[in-house]
Amino acid sequence: MREIKVSQLRKAVARNLMKGGAIPRPSCEVSVDARAILEIKQYGFKIDAIFLSAMAEIVYCKMPQMNIVWIDGKKDPITKKEAEPKIFLYDELNFGLAMESKNGLTVVTIKDVEHKNVWQLNAEIKELSIIATEGKLKTQHFEPKPNIIFNNIGVYPNIVNGSPALLAEHTFMISAFRITEIPVVYKGQVVIRPMMNVKITFDHRPLDGKDPAKFLGLLKAKIENFT
Repeated sequence: MREIKVSQLRKAVARNLMKGGAIPRPSCEVSVDARAILEIKQYGFKIDAIFLSAMAEIVYCKMPQMNIVWIDGKKDPITKKEAEPKIFLYDELNFGLAMESKNGLTVVTIKDVEHKNVWQLNAEIKELSIIATEGKLKTQHFEPKPNIIFNNIGVYPNIVNGSPALLAEHTFMISAFRITEIPVVYKGQVVIRPMMNVKITFDHRPLDGKDPAKFLGLLKAKIENFT
């Protein structure tokens, strides 16, 4: 047995996971027909760009109440009393995108997503992927801190479901899993469809279950009819 040096990135991830351990973070999922995604992918679009575009439209146009964050009150060092927690509603959409980097898995920030179309998002994600692979990510690529995350687990072979961990500072995360062809019932007939599981994991403190469930339903409809 030999000791392996713990990177700064791994230390930061561990600290954030420990912080989030006591926070209620339930999840729910839907099964999505991926035919539209596969069609669009033929033209060079990444699944990440498709999902970010769909998520931005839903949050910005239909469910701005999802663009929030819970901030715990800090304890006064003298009185030892804790301040009241606060909820902040963001005006802008800054999404986090989980991606592989030279130093391991990280979350980069895609700024002002509401002002970018799917072509712009696709180009930006491709550029960030190259920068991350080369180990050239800088502080600017992680700011401002995102509260909404997309995690494309489908890039890993055979992973069709799971329970991704949501870090302490994030409000909710959408995880998309591997697309697989399975039999489904359509209009009374059993047919083969490319399907993918899509899961939302959320901080239950600022959000009731109703809004995440509604968001997931809208996302399913948008992805299945993406144009």
